[in-house]
Amino acid sequence: MKIGDAKDYFALVDDSAQSGDKLSPSDIENGLALVANSLPLYLGERSRYTSVILQRFVYTSEDRCSTKACFLALSIVKAFGRLIDNASDELVTEKAIHELLQFALSLIKAASDNESQSTSTSRGSSRSQSNDLSNGMDACNEALTCVANAMLLQPASREYAGKSQGFEALTEILGMLTDADATTAFLCGRCLLFSLISEEAAKHCVEKLGLQSVLARVVSVLVDNSRNNADSSNRFTPNQATAELLKAAMSLCVYFQRGIHGSQIPAQSEMRDDSLPPENAVDFAELLSVVLKLLRVLEPSSGHLADSAKQAVSIALNFPTL
Repeated sequence: MKIGDAKDYFALVDDSAQSGDKLSPSDIENGLALVANSLPLYLGERSRYTSVILQRFVYTSEDRCSTKACFLALSIVKAFGRLIDNASDELVTEKAIHELLQFALSLIKAASDNESQSTSTSRGSSRSQSNDLSNGMDACNEALTCVANAMLLQPASREYAGKSQGFEALTEILGMLTDADATTAFLCGRCLLFSLISEEAAKHCVEKLGLQSVLARVVSVLVDNSRNNADSSNRFTPNQATAELLKAAMSLCVYFQRGIHGSQIPAQSEMRDDSLPPENAVDFAELLSVVLKLLRVLEPSSGHLADSAKQAVSIALNFPTL
C-alpha cells in the first residue's frame, strides 16, 4: 500500500520478494512507521500482515535491523492481536507463543548488554545506546503484551507456556530485572498468572526454576520503588506490578500445595510447619518475608488497601506455615 508518495512496509516486502533485494534499515523503519501511524487501513487483512511480521521479525531475524524496527513491528502485531477472534489465529499458536517469549528474552538480554556497555563510552555514543536500550525494553514489553493478549482472548493458548519453555523465558526475564522495570514485571506477572493453571506447572516452576525466589526478589525491589515513587513514567506503576506478581505467586503457592496434598488442601488449623518440602521451604519463606514487608510499609489510602497489599494479605492468610 502507498500512503502519499511513500510505500509502506508490506509493499516494500512485496517489492523485495520480486526483486530479490534485501530491504535497507531505513526502508524497514520508515515503512513500519507508516503502518503504525495508519493502522485502521490494515485491519481488513490483519491476519496476513501479522504473519508477515512474525515471519520476518519473530520466527527469523531477517528484518531485525534495529531495536526501533523491532519495537515498531511488535507494536503493530500487538494492535492486530487485540482483535483476535478465533482459535486459528496465528498469534495464539504454540509456535507464536514460544517464539514471542524467546524474542522478548533476547531483547532484554541485548538491552542489558547495552546498559553495561554505556558506562564505558563517550557521551554521543552513550546517547545512541540509551535510545537502543529504551527501544529494546519497549520492544520486549510489546512482545510480552502480545503473549498476554493472546492468553486473555484465547484461554486455550495458556497451556503453551508449559510446553514451549515459556516458564523458563519468563523466569529468566524477571531474573534480569535488576531495577525491576514495573511494566516488564507487570507483563511477566500477567503471563504467569494466565499460564500457572496446573499442579504440574507449579511443581516445575518451584522445583526446576525456583520461581518463588525470583518473585520474592523482584517484588522486594518493587516495594522499595513504590515507597520512593520511582518508575512514574512506566505504563504500570510499581504497585500495579507488585499486585500482578503476587497474584501469580498466589497461584504458584496454591497449585504447588495441591500437588503435595492432593485436591484437598488442609484447613488452616491443620497446617503444620512441615507442610512444604524442606528443600522448598526456605525459598517460600523468602517470599513470605517479602509479603510481610509489603504489609508493613504500605499504608491504607482513604481507608482502603492497595491492590498489592490485598494480594499480600491473601498470600499471608493462606500460607501453610503461619
